[in-house]
Amino acid sequence: MFFKQFKTEGLGCLSYLVGCPASGRGMVVDPRRDHSFRVPRPDLAAQLGVPDVCSGCHSGRTPAWADKQLQTWYGDKRQKGFQDYATTLAAGRRNAPDAGSRLTMLASDQEAPAIARATALQMLGDRLGPETIQVLVGGLYAEDPLERLAAVEATVSLGRDLRWRLASPLLDDPVRGVRIAAAEVLADIPADALGGEDQRRLQRAVDEYLAAQLLNADRAEHRVNLAGFQVRRGEIDAADAAYRGALALNPRYVPAYVNQADMYRALGREKDAERVLRTGIDAVNGDASLRYSLGLLLIRTGRTADALAELQAAYELDKANPRFGYVYAVALDSTGSPAGAVDVWKKVLVQHPQDREVLQALAVGLYKLGEHEQSRAVVEQLAAVLPGNFSSAQLMAEIKALASGQQR
Repeated sequence: MFFKQFKTEGLGCLSYLVGCPASGRGMVVDPRRDHSFRVPRPDLAAQLGVPDVCSGCHSGRTPAWADKQLQTWYGDKRQKGFQDYATTLAAGRRNAPDAGSRLTMLASDQEAPAIARATALQMLGDRLGPETIQVLVGGLYAEDPLERLAAVEATVSLGRDLRWRLASPLLDDPVRGVRIAAAEVLADIPADALGGEDQRRLQRAVDEYLAAQLLNADRAEHRVNLAGFQVRRGEIDAADAAYRGALALNPRYVPAYVNQADMYRALGREKDAERVLRTGIDAVNGDASLRYSLGLLLIRTGRTADALAELQAAYELDKANPRFGYVYAVALDSTGSPAGAVDVWKKVLVQHPQDREVLQALAVGLYKLGEHEQSRAVVEQLAAVLPGNFSSAQLMAEIKALASGQQR
């Protein structure tokens, strides 16, 4: 499961891909050298907000300063290297309007490094549709195992039948990591729905997956991986034991609390879910995701005032996560504070100007408050992010009609 962690954490710092740093925060854990010598790209560091090797050594200097200095030294002869995919990955991270098409092109670009193509395939997992499914299929049969691994993991959001058709051939992949990834995404396939040979193929890969997790069972994250796998297979008692084992190893491992509570939620065991989340909050004071999960639970169980407090806490603790601000504002709006909701949505958009959910919510919120010109401007911004979207077009038509009536 190392590659999955690397994709979600290591590649989250795009500096590892743009070729800038000689050092960085490896795996978002501790500072370390990356042992590479690459063409410095302070221009991309400034554009994308990531570390660069120049200002890493020249403390107190900015990437913009370094970029200007390089231009002074080399002028028109300056070579910027061959990393031309970092901006595409950044567009995918921020859900830019053209992210899907750009990621599709990168995933298909045989001149790009395999790890860049694999990262694009992984990001396309949230954007699968008629225009992207074909490139995903290509990734499943790519020569490089990183691409096959990313592609098979990206199938997890597909329906069961299509997922089986696409991912099951990878159960026989020559690379073990790809085989166990296929087993993971196919964990919910009932054995009695398969023929004898397919049952054996799936079980072989499942056994390899379980062996990989048990080999590293002294780490909480692998026990959580195992528990999630068991949940998908309907093995609830085993999953419960795995979550408890993870927390016994590391009582501060937040995903164990969140995922165990989510399992209880799906089972309708809200009291157990609340107990787990409150235990997690006591153990890890100041974690936004635990407060957010508890807020949602309190809404589900009708404790609105307490829910608002938890959702506000999550938003204040992690304003970099647009989802926390969006949901907190929705809760404010639904409990009689529409102006407060609009204020929060506006603040979220300062950091995330292309967030689709927040744009739509803000447009509707402003419209309900009678701020029709502001609402119209936000709808225009939304239309740029979601061209052809019916809801935004309908809202724009209503605003225009209202404005026309006022002018008359």
